[in-house]
Amino acid sequence: MTPEPPRRLRAIAPGTDAGERELDAVRVAQSDAERIGARLARALENISDAFYTLDRDWRFTYLNHEAERMMQKPLDQMIGHVVWDVFPDVVGTAFHREFLRAARTGETVAFEAYYPGLDLWAAVRAHPSDDGLAVYFLKVNEKKAADLALAASEHRYRTLFERAGDAILIVDDEGRYVDANEAAAVLFGLARDEIIGKRLSDFVVDALDGIDIATAWAALRSVGEMRGEIKLRRADGEIRDAGFHAVADISPGLHLGVLSDITDRLRHERETTQRAQILGALRRLSPGDDAEGTADTICSEIVANGDFPTAAIFSFVTDDRATPLAARLRDGRGLEVLPPLSDGRLDQLRVKAQGGPWVDPIGPASPGSPQEAYLRLGIRAVAFAPIESDGRLIGLLAAGSDEAPAELSQRLAALMEFAALASSLLGPGLRHRAERAEKRATLRSVIADGAFAPVFQPIVDMATGEILGFEALTRFTDGTPPDRAFLAAAKVGLGLELEAATIKAALAAAGPLPRGGFLDINVSPDLVMARSQLRSLLKPTDRRVILEITEHVDVQDYGGLRRAITTLGRDVRFAVDDAGAGFASLRHILELAPSHVKLDRALVSRIDRDPARQALVAGLVHFAGAIDVMLIAEGVETAAERDTLIGLGVRVGQGFLFGRPAPAGTVLVHHPRARRAT
Repeated sequence: MTPEPPRRLRAIAPGTDAGERELDAVRVAQSDAERIGARLARALENISDAFYTLDRDWRFTYLNHEAERMMQKPLDQMIGHVVWDVFPDVVGTAFHREFLRAARTGETVAFEAYYPGLDLWAAVRAHPSDDGLAVYFLKVNEKKAADLALAASEHRYRTLFERAGDAILIVDDEGRYVDANEAAAVLFGLARDEIIGKRLSDFVVDALDGIDIATAWAALRSVGEMRGEIKLRRADGEIRDAGFHAVADISPGLHLGVLSDITDRLRHERETTQRAQILGALRRLSPGDDAEGTADTICSEIVANGDFPTAAIFSFVTDDRATPLAARLRDGRGLEVLPPLSDGRLDQLRVKAQGGPWVDPIGPASPGSPQEAYLRLGIRAVAFAPIESDGRLIGLLAAGSDEAPAELSQRLAALMEFAALASSLLGPGLRHRAERAEKRATLRSVIADGAFAPVFQPIVDMATGEILGFEALTRFTDGTPPDRAFLAAAKVGLGLELEAATIKAALAAAGPLPRGGFLDINVSPDLVMARSQLRSLLKPTDRRVILEITEHVDVQDYGGLRRAITTLGRDVRFAVDDAGAGFASLRHILELAPSHVKLDRALVSRIDRDPARQALVAGLVHFAGAIDVMLIAEGVETAAERDTLIGLGVRVGQGFLFGRPAPAGTVLVHHPRARRAT
C-alpha cells in the first residue's frame, strides 16, 4: 500500500525562519515518501505474487499487474469499487469469512481457498492495517490438481489393498508387520490390530523347502523378490497352506508380502489325484454351471465309462423327500425318460439312503408302474449309493443294470466311488441351495409374522432443537442387524417383499407422530424402479415423505431411476444417504438431484477436533447451497459436534444427542418439541 505523505499537525507561521525551516523539512519528508512509494510500487509491480489493497469500506485502492491479470477485469471496473460488488460469488466463501476475521481481529490471516467464477485456487495472506487490508495471493491450481490426483490415487490403491482377495502385509526392516488388509486378518484368524507388530515367524510352521525364516528374510533383502509356498498356523491352531509373493523395498524401509490361501486348492488336488488313481475314466469330469448340469455330466460319465445302461441323481436338500436332478441312458436320453416315482417311493428312498448303499431288484410289475418302465429299458436291478457332504445326506446316486441283483451288488464299491465324486462336485452347490431355501423360509416367516418393529429417530433443527421430521428404521425381533437382514433378503430374492412389509409397518406406526414433520423412509433403487408397488405403499399416507436412497446400493440405470422417481408424485422427495463416505453417494447426488443429502457419520464423528473433516464439510455446505439441497448431519452424539456443524453452516441433524430410535409414542414422550413443530 503506497505510503501517504506526512500530514501537518499544526499551523506554521509563514515568513519566519522557524516556519521556513519546518516547511523545508515537510517538503523533504514528502519527497522521501514519494520516492519510497514509487520504489514500493515498482517492487510490487515486479513480484510474482498477486497483490492488492482494500480500504476500510472494502474498496479496491491498488492492484499490481499480476493481480489485475488473475482478476480478469480491467482496473476501472475494480479501483474504487467494493470487492463484494465486483466479485459477488466470493460472499460466503473462505475469502469472505477470513477477510472479515482479519478486519475484526486486526491479525494477519493465511489460508487456501477457491475464487468462484475465476476457476482459481489461491494461497492467500491478508494483512490488516489502519487503512484497510493488504492481500497477497498465489495461484495454486496446479498444486491443487496434483493434490487431488494424489488423493484419488491413494484412495484407489487403498481400495485395492482393502478389497483384495489375497492377504497383503507391509513389513518394516525389523520384519514386523506395520499394516495388513482384511484378507490377512481372515487368513491368520486375528483382528488386524492383533497382527500389527508381529512377525512372519510368529505364524510360519514350514518355510521355503525347509529354509528357516531368518535365511529366507536375508535372501529376500538380497535378491529383492521371492515366491514360494509355506505352511501357516492360524490363531485357532489350524494349519493352512499359503502361496506367497514377497517384494523388498517397495518404499524406504518397507517391504510387501502377498499370501494366498491355497489350502483348499491343494486338498482338492490331493483328492483329485487319489480319485484319478481309482477312477481314471472320470478324469474328464468337471462341475457344471448348476447342480442339474453337474449331475447330468456325472450321470453321462457313469453311463459312458461305468458300464451302467442308466444313471440318475436325486437331491435331498430342498425338501423332505428326494427330488430328481438328472438321468441319462446310453442312447443319450435324459431326465424325461426317468419313470415317475410316487411321493411314497421318494420318501422311502430318502429314509433308506441313511443306511448306506443297497440294490433293489426289478421284479414283476403291473402295467403302467415304474417297474414296468425299467423292465422296458432292460433294467433288472438298480444300485443306490448315498451322496454325503460334511456328514450330511445330500443326495442319492442310482445306477440301473441288466445284471442280476447279486452281480450288481459286487459293483456297489465302484458306485460308492462315483458317489464320492458326485459329493465333491455337487456338495457346495447343493449346500448353497439348501441354505438359500432355509433362508427364504425363515425370511418368509419373518415377513408373514411381522417379526419386526418400526422405530423413529428425530431429525432436528440443531440451533433451536425443534424436531423437523423423523427417520423410520426397523428393528427385527430376533436381534438381527437391519442391514444384514435386508442384505440376506436381497440375496434370496425377497428384498423387495421385506422392504415393502417394513415400509407398510412404518407408515402405519407413524400415526402418533406430528403431521407437520416429514417422514424419512429408506428405500432401495429396486423398489423405486418397481414403481406401482411403491406408489401403492405410499398412497394411503398424507404425510410428507422423503425416500432415502443409501450410498451402499449400486445403481445400474440412473435414467430409469429418475423416470421412476417422477411417477411417485410431487409430494415425494428424495434424500441421498452417507454423503462423503464414497464416490457412489456423490454420483447419486449429481444424477438424482435430491432435496436432502445426509452427511455420513464418519464425517461427523470428532469433527470438532479435526480440521480436515471441517474443511470437507465446509465444501459440502457450499456444494449443497449451490444446488439448493438441505444437508442433514447423521450420528451427532456430542454438543461439540453439534456446535461445530452449526458453525460450518449445517443446521439440521440427527443422532443420539437428540434422541435414540424409539417407537412413535416413546419419541413423543421424550421430545415434547415435536408437538410444537406441527
